[in-house]
Amino acid sequence: MKKRLYKLFPNIEDKQAQVLAEIWGEVVDQIFHEMDRISKPQMTELHINLREEMILEFARLRHHIESKVIETQTSERLPNDIDLEVEREHCLGAIGKQKILNTGKILADNIWLEKYHNRWKLKTRSALEKENTPTASKPLKINEVTDNHFIPKSFIKRYWSEEGIIRKNSISKGIVNYIDTSFGKWGFVQNLYSDKLEAYFGLIEGDAAIPIQKVLKVEPLNILQKQALVGFIVIQKIRNPAFIESYNEKLKPIIEQHYGVEKANDTEHVQFIYESIFNNHEVYRNLSKPLFDNQWVLVRSPQKAIVLPDTCNIFTRVNGEPLTIVPLSVSDCLVILPQKADEYSWPWYITATPELERWLLCFLIEHSRTEFLSSTKQDIITIETVENIGGKIIKTLLKLGESRGVSSERTNSRFTAF
Repeated sequence: MKKRLYKLFPNIEDKQAQVLAEIWGEVVDQIFHEMDRISKPQMTELHINLREEMILEFARLRHHIESKVIETQTSERLPNDIDLEVEREHCLGAIGKQKILNTGKILADNIWLEKYHNRWKLKTRSALEKENTPTASKPLKINEVTDNHFIPKSFIKRYWSEEGIIRKNSISKGIVNYIDTSFGKWGFVQNLYSDKLEAYFGLIEGDAAIPIQKVLKVEPLNILQKQALVGFIVIQKIRNPAFIESYNEKLKPIIEQHYGVEKANDTEHVQFIYESIFNNHEVYRNLSKPLFDNQWVLVRSPQKAIVLPDTCNIFTRVNGEPLTIVPLSVSDCLVILPQKADEYSWPWYITATPELERWLLCFLIEHSRTEFLSSTKQDIITIETVENIGGKIIKTLLKLGESRGVSSERTNSRFTAF
């Protein structure tokens, strides 16, 4: 609340901001204490998977109430003109207490319990019914596949094609040339994996479909959905030809030492050893830990400046700290910062400035091997090099993140009595 006061009233005195934030913060705390006191006994059916959704709704509602308290208390006077002792008595004395109780009751009856009865209780019963009557697991269906898509064909079609057409950009000596072609003609190599591994990838892609949609729709993920999306992001890295070539190159002298030169040059044996990585929990844990622990940022590009490199997801380090960038569509890019996640478990949603769009475009092209996809409206001719581009992206996102607010678009102001 103190930050919001400084933003709304740049000339507010420090002591005034501190004390008003304490008084009005106590008002908001007591309002939600009353809401919880009324609501909690009635909310007897709640599934654990609703936790993240409820936290987001609570944060939105609290953000809205904080804004309404500030708006109400400053509608006819400036903060610097407020007598602090009078304000404390007005807000937290007998009259203020009654307003607090009334507002808490209105929030409980008209918002929190309404969401519970109309949404959360129904979702809970549906989830429990599915858990109590699980569908029988089907055996993994393995088909013979020649063209192995290292970037899912369905992902390209849904998020990177326009009416089934993609713009494939090729890089040669710093120059970019493009052709528009069918979405199915990019992102694959013949005989890259075994048919069994290809079938396994299909399961991972299916599990990630809903989490990707929810992130793009600004909806919170429950823990299972976040696990599915993290798994997809990690798998996209280690199934990529660039990773496979690098990994096999490092393994070659080890294979020669233990199995001989013949085995080191045996394609099937090398593939068998590579595919054993998918049973290596340490590899997955090392790659996934920053994705679980660090702050997610969903960057929206108004000019559709996001591109999809042939390396897909970018795992890199800036000043020794991990930075992961996951292009999701021509308009959306998920960035996992080196910084630990804040108190809320969902991404920041940030609209890119023209400068940030440029840096993301340069960064993603820089991390492409030879090709990338872009919007069919985007004509990219040359490659621009920007010094310390990863650091610039991080710094800009942190700055933009400071001014973001929890979206309160689904909170109706008519329910506020304070």
